[in-house]
Amino acid sequence: MKGLFKFLGLAVGALVLLLVVAAIWLFFIFDPNDFKQTLSDQVAEQTGRQLTIDGDIGLSFFPWLAVELGPARLSNAQGFGDEPFVAIDGARMGVRLVPLLRRNIELDQVRLDGLRLNLAVNERGVTNWDDLSTEDTAPAAADSGESAGIDSLQIGGLSINDARIRYVDKQAGTDVDIQDFDLKTGEIAPGEPIDFESAVVAVLESSGVSANLNLDSTVRYSDDYQQFELDNPTLDVQLTGKDLPGGEIPIKVELKRFAADLDKETMDLEALKAETLGLTFNAALTGTAIMSTPNITGEFSLDEFSPRSLMERMGMEAPVTADDAVLKKASAKATLALTDNSAMFNDLEFVLDDTKLAGKAGISNLEKQSIRFDLGVDAIDADRYLPPVVEGAEEQAVGGDDDAEIPVEALRELDAEGTFRIGSLKVSGMALTDVTLGLKAGNGKVRLKPVEVSLYQGKASGEITLDAAASPPTLAVRENLDGVQLGKLSEDAIGRVLVSGSASGKVALDARGATVNAMRNSLSGNLGFDVGEGALENIDLVYAVRLTRSLYRKQMPPSPPRPQRTPFESLSVTATAVDGVLKSDDLKVFMPVLRVTGEGGVNLVDSTLDYQMVATVIKVPEDGTDPEFEELIGTSIPMRISGPLDDPKIAPDLSGLAKKEIDDVLQSDDPVEEVKEKAEELKDKLKGLFGN
Repeated sequence: MKGLFKFLGLAVGALVLLLVVAAIWLFFIFDPNDFKQTLSDQVAEQTGRQLTIDGDIGLSFFPWLAVELGPARLSNAQGFGDEPFVAIDGARMGVRLVPLLRRNIELDQVRLDGLRLNLAVNERGVTNWDDLSTEDTAPAAADSGESAGIDSLQIGGLSINDARIRYVDKQAGTDVDIQDFDLKTGEIAPGEPIDFESAVVAVLESSGVSANLNLDSTVRYSDDYQQFELDNPTLDVQLTGKDLPGGEIPIKVELKRFAADLDKETMDLEALKAETLGLTFNAALTGTAIMSTPNITGEFSLDEFSPRSLMERMGMEAPVTADDAVLKKASAKATLALTDNSAMFNDLEFVLDDTKLAGKAGISNLEKQSIRFDLGVDAIDADRYLPPVVEGAEEQAVGGDDDAEIPVEALRELDAEGTFRIGSLKVSGMALTDVTLGLKAGNGKVRLKPVEVSLYQGKASGEITLDAAASPPTLAVRENLDGVQLGKLSEDAIGRVLVSGSASGKVALDARGATVNAMRNSLSGNLGFDVGEGALENIDLVYAVRLTRSLYRKQMPPSPPRPQRTPFESLSVTATAVDGVLKSDDLKVFMPVLRVTGEGGVNLVDSTLDYQMVATVIKVPEDGTDPEFEELIGTSIPMRISGPLDDPKIAPDLSGLAKKEIDDVLQSDDPVEEVKEKAEELKDKLKGLFGN
């Protein structure tokens, strides 16, 4: 047995010596450069491409069998220009000879210098690598039952220097230029972790933005290359571009661990942290079926930040708000559920200043871009975020251009459904609670139902429908009002009380048009309101009757009372809208002293009203300040209320009163002489009021 081992030792030694002698012999008599043309001809025959080797081919045989190549290039596919498909400045790969005797492959560091790869897709979708694709008809080793004959593979490292990859897709309009790509790894051996570091510059030609990326990490993998793991990878990104704030945006990403199992189709991303522009983003994700029907779940958060400071860092001007204390802090967190065709955020919490939004939202169908949500806000004062009120701004706004277009195309593509709730809302001075908005949008129709809100001891409910599929778009508003206290409402909304009392009513209005103004100008439909016990504030109809009487009699007018107010038992009115103008002929106001009827209109286009009213005296005021008022019982006094909706003025209608008296005289059954006498008296009364 010892003799056998000795024989084998001598045989192996002789074989190694033979290999050394053969390597020395080949080194001196074999020149691989003699085969350049043969190699080029073979490539042309197989691919139709031209292989050009400008540099020398170097060979070494012991202790490494190594090949070193100088500059070389492979021509592009026909129709894709003269730029080479691929070119290199140089490459080197070596394998240790002695371990090959033990069926072990030990490669030296594999080096690739100056790679230039041009990938292109033309307008017809044809690529410049289609002609290189071939079907592999060789039987697989697993099918033949034969072993590959390799016990181990070890690589001294991989070095890629100054590589550039250009990808141009004319069909999709994509142009990406990967420049200055460097990659260096440590030793690559089965079951051993691999340290690597890489750097690359990616340029998006269409946007003029470039990204400088540096990635360092350690990668682990299984013997069958089905399990991979990255330990503590760090990624530094520097975005640059003329349209970016300050010309650049730095991004830093740190990750504790990323693992993927291709066999089980699972992934695990642990403790991701990304920082940019003062924002800190955190995430942790797990996934299943990642190679087939991905199902990824996890959670993310956005640490508290200042929206105002973020806008400044982004080169944006922060809005001027009524309250300087807003937009100072915000944060967010949620859980994520991502599949191959959906992306939903659950357990969502977004905090802005003193307001918290919670619920869920996302896209239930990525292909159709179907938005679904169920969100709620606890309380928000929207007036704090609006621009501060500037004197004269309202007058400027009335005369300004408010002809905003309806976003028809966007609405026609909108697929959304969900509910939005607000516990407490302050907007335009009005205090609203229990706000509920239901949205359903599809096929160009946007429907808000329900639209519910509690306000000022009452409720409003209804629905609003916008049909953007119609041409021009149409709008339908259906609302019911129940028990709303108008006094506090108008005080909060416009800063003054016009009418007080409990209001109930219905609104049914329709409009059409491509702009807001067109909608308002085409408004049509009807509405009606009943107001319970209340008052007309800043208007005293009883005083208006007294004033009318004094002016008509050419007497000294009485002093107006302070404050001016007209209590009423009930008020009712219905109106019909035509082309943005509300017209009514059935205004009724029941008061202890007067009965008022009226007709007129409200112009919603310029926010003015013009109403002709008749006040009939039915009773003497209980204050007893005007004993002569009794003689007016049964008398009807015309009055006119007109002006801006937020500040109407009331005045006696003397011309109407005169016309009424003339009609009374002409329709009387008195003898002709008495009629003439009354006409003379009336003429004397009217002298000076309307000229001679």
